[in-house]
Amino acid sequence: MPRRAPFLVALSMLAFATAAAAQLPDSALLAQLPDLDAPAASGTTAGMIEFEADEITYEDTSDVVTATGNVLIVRDQQRLTADRVVYSRRDGTVEASGNVLVDNGDGARAVADRFQLNESLRDGAVENILIILRDEARLAADSGLRQDNRSTLNRAVYSPCAVINAAGCPTEPVWSIKAVRVVHDPVKGRVSYRKARLEMFGIPLVALPKMSHPDSFDRNQSGILSPDIRISRELGLELSLPYFWSIAPDKDLTATGYLYTNENPVVGLEYRQLLKGGPVQIGGR
Repeated sequence: MPRRAPFLVALSMLAFATAAAAQLPDSALLAQLPDLDAPAASGTTAGMIEFEADEITYEDTSDVVTATGNVLIVRDQQRLTADRVVYSRRDGTVEASGNVLVDNGDGARAVADRFQLNESLRDGAVENILIILRDEARLAADSGLRQDNRSTLNRAVYSPCAVINAAGCPTEPVWSIKAVRVVHDPVKGRVSYRKARLEMFGIPLVALPKMSHPDSFDRNQSGILSPDIRISRELGLELSLPYFWSIAPDKDLTATGYLYTNENPVVGLEYRQLLKGGPVQIGGR
C-alpha cells in the first residue's frame, strides 16, 4: 500500500535565526535541466575506460588524455558526459568540465559545472551540483564530495515539486527543504539533513535541525509525509503535516496534524489494513 515519500524527522517548531538563514541555499539551482540524450556505449570491457569525443589528444610524457567536444566516458556501469575531460592515467584522476552529467546506472543522475573524480567515476569533488533522484526529485548544492557513491552536499536545497512553468521558465517550488549539509546515500536509499528548514512558496515555516527521508516515492518507510497547505474562507490558512507509520507490509497508520489561522488545531487518524476479504480503511478527526 504505497504512500508519498515519508520524512523521518526530529522537528523543532521554531524558525531559524537570521544568521542561520543566510547560510542556506538558493532554490533557483533546482531549475537546471540537463541533456539526458547522450548516446550509450556498448561492448565496454569491465574495468577499462572508454572515450568518445570530437577530439582526443594524448601527451606521452605526462600520460594525460584530453577529450573535447561531446565527450562520453564509460567504465562498467558508470557513464559521464561533458564538454571537456582531462584524464591522467598516472594519477588515476578524471577532471570534467562544461555540462557534466554522471549516471551511475542506479536511477540517480548528477549534473555539475565541474567534477574531479577518480577513474572509477564514483568518488571526487564537485562544484554547483544538481542530483536528480530516481523519482525525479532534485537536490541542488553549491559544492559537494562523492565518496563510495555517497554524496555529501554543502548549502543544498531539495524539492520534489516542479521548478519550471509551462513556458520553461524557472519558478519557486511550492515547497522545499533547505539545509546547510545534506547527505544522499543511495545504498540505504535515504537523504539526510542537518540544520535545515521547510519552506513553502519561499516562506520559512519550520526549522528541521536533523531529519531524513527516502530518496524515492516507492520506498514504504515510516516518517513525516509531504506537507500540504490550503486556504479557505471558513478555516483561513490550513497547514497539514501527516506522519505515516508503516506497521507491516499489509497495515499502516497515518496521523495528521492540522493547523488553522481561524480555528483550533486538530488531529486526524487513518488506519489501513489489507485483509483476505479486501482492504479495510478507518479514519476520522
